[in-house]
Amino acid sequence: MRVLVCNIGAAAHEGFDGDAAVYRKYYDKVDILAVRLKSELFPALQSGYEIVHMFSRCSQEGVLSDLADGTLAGTELIRLCSGSRTKLLWIAAANPSASYINGFRAKGSTLNLIMTLDRKGDQFAFFLGKLLSRLSSGEKLPHAWTALAPQKGGPPTSDLPDCIFFAPGPPLSLPR
Repeated sequence: MRVLVCNIGAAAHEGFDGDAAVYRKYYDKVDILAVRLKSELFPALQSGYEIVHMFSRCSQEGVLSDLADGTLAGTELIRLCSGSRTKLLWIAAANPSASYINGFRAKGSTLNLIMTLDRKGDQFAFFLGKLLSRLSSGEKLPHAWTALAPQKGGPPTSDLPDCIFFAPGPPLSLPR
């Protein structure tokens, strides 16, 4: 399982190094990449990572920006990842829901997509660790997600990060 923890544009975001460390506990092949320009990101995305864990702020329209005023629409990022056989794209930086609603169209894609609204500080790394523990052991992503973050009728989840999870295809497995 190959994992890319990456950042485009700005300086490293809250949790960048910590999230990479969590992935390294469960997967052997974890690469870290911080790029200034979107053109520097494309070769990495095309090299076949199953998981892309992206730190980037998005505009209200769902557009990511680099340091040279280049832009990358969320829908284009989804298309690039899908075309490279990425199984899971996780936008790990907190962004407003409008950013995702307006600019991350995954219709027709089989890519599993997680979009972060609020990391809730250290709770994000704790949740990520619990989720990856289950996934690396062979549990399917939708089952592991709902076990940790019940969607209806479960206990309150105020200690969990706020995320949107989109799983369009068959249940995804991400074993070691």
